[in-house]
Amino acid sequence: MVIEQKYFPEDTDFRRQLRVIGDSDADSIVIWGDQEPAEAILRQMKELGMKQRVFGSFRTIGDELLAAAGDAAEGMEAVAPFDPTRDDPVWTAFHAQFQDRFGGRPEVFASLAHDTMNILLRAICRAGLNRGGIRDALAAVETYKGVTGEMAFDQNSKNIVPMYLASVRDGRIVCRRSSMQESHARVGDGGVAYHGPAAKAAPDGQRRIVLFGTLGQGVE
Repeated sequence: MVIEQKYFPEDTDFRRQLRVIGDSDADSIVIWGDQEPAEAILRQMKELGMKQRVFGSFRTIGDELLAAAGDAAEGMEAVAPFDPTRDDPVWTAFHAQFQDRFGGRPEVFASLAHDTMNILLRAICRAGLNRGGIRDALAAVETYKGVTGEMAFDQNSKNIVPMYLASVRDGRIVCRRSSMQESHARVGDGGVAYHGPAAKAAPDGQRRIVLFGTLGQGVE
């Protein structure tokens, strides 16, 4: 990672940060924020003629981004905990029920919260109103099939099913499975490398990445 650029949640103009990114000769940008700033960043990148590949957190990609960014979003990729484009009966039934009750499509937080609460409620039903028993019942869950798909939990109750990469292609979002290999997890281990125009050169064979995120939303 060559540089970090931060912005405040209320910001709408990202041109100053984008010009700094352009000066760093970055190959790609990771946006760590929400859909509204992400779509503005993409539109302003197109305005400035920037061609870097753009990646994002799962909060950056969705219908709001597609509607506001238009063709500026083409090619963007983001991690996704499940595939919201699939059409299996469990997902479509939940989708219809959510639409009827709340008048909109279920976004990622509502969908994951639905599965999480069902796992918790099943544990309570098995264990009764006992904190230790509930904890043990949760720890005993190895697999679960919910509206977001299949889950598999390790000994630390971590869901280890591979995540998805969501990509914008021809104006729509498509998802594919993508496992997390060690080589992909080492981005940023060496800290920020760009300290001005004199430090542009990247080591042979390495890509230059920018982390672009919101203050107060997990950028450290």
